[in-house]
Amino acid sequence: MRFRKDLRVDLVALRVRVDVAFPKAARQANVSVTQQLVDDVVAAGGSLRVPRKRWYDRESVDCENRARLAERYRKVPAGKRLVVSTIDDKLEIRLVDAPDRGAPAELVPVVVPANVSRYHAAGATKSHFDRYMRLKCELVIRPRDRPQHAG
Repeated sequence: MRFRKDLRVDLVALRVRVDVAFPKAARQANVSVTQQLVDDVVAAGGSLRVPRKRWYDRESVDCENRARLAERYRKVPAGKRLVVSTIDDKLEIRLVDAPDRGAPAELVPVVVPANVSRYHAAGATKSHFDRYMRLKCELVIRPRDRPQHAG
């Protein structure tokens, strides 16, 4: 038991000496790959050419999908959008102005009639479905309408 305690004390002392001799370097925080792609395009001046991913290549990066995801998850600066075009075996990703993006959509008033004469079939309610199922069950269950077999 004493041996383990001494060993533990020695390991703690060794760890302290190693930490003092080799201090840990400050680590940069993780950045999402979509944000990194947008940052690379901005750093390249708004246009970046990258290798295109082939369908059979497992190691390469699918930058076309990353650009789509960057737009979807709003990693692109406000008022901008990413345009991806194919040039030979490369992809060109450009950051272009998109004045209509980022602005709230304009609300348009919708006219609704006071009385509805007939509902659309897609708007059938649960009561319609219940009525249909009751009729279907009656047709299946009614014994008096079944033909009698002579036997």
